[in-house]
Amino acid sequence: MHQATTTPGQSAAVQRVALAVDHGVLTFSRYWAPMLAAVVAPIVALPALAPILEASGRHRTADVIYFVYGFVCHQRPERSLHIHGEQMAFCARDLAITGTFLLALIIAAVLPVVRRVQPGSFIMASVASLPMAVDGFSQLFGLRESNLELRLLTGALFSLGWAWFAIPRLDVGFREVVATVQERTNSGVTSDQ
Repeated sequence: MHQATTTPGQSAAVQRVALAVDHGVLTFSRYWAPMLAAVVAPIVALPALAPILEASGRHRTADVIYFVYGFVCHQRPERSLHIHGEQMAFCARDLAITGTFLLALIIAAVLPVVRRVQPGSFIMASVASLPMAVDGFSQLFGLRESNLELRLLTGALFSLGWAWFAIPRLDVGFREVVATVQERTNSGVTSDQ
């Protein structure tokens, strides 16, 4: 068991709080990938649940999901996938972006060696973003109309580029946090014992 770093005169309650904080930081830092995946999973699942709820007659619940996701997505029917004849609450590109990032987090959680690959550069992640930018801006300016397949592909490519940039860096940072907290708590001084 780790000891919290304390100074002479600290109460037992303060020591317990410090120990609990250290434990929480260590737990999150060790298991950040599955914990982050658990946060992202509902963000990806709810847009697919909305059309299922709508098709099964649960309109109010579906409407809440559509309303909330409407703040971050245009929800245009022709740019969205459909389930049971009902539109998802995310467009195809947003689904590809979030779904691909969730998949990358799951792979990183299951295969920790993936987190330790050489991270992608900012330039590489930016280049991976270019197809989505070209697709999106060419539509915005009326030069052409994209299709669902291209929106899915460019969204997934964008997300893969940024996942490769971010996940290895997050892993390095969280491993440093674990080492720092362990070093501090293992060499910590407790008083009044």
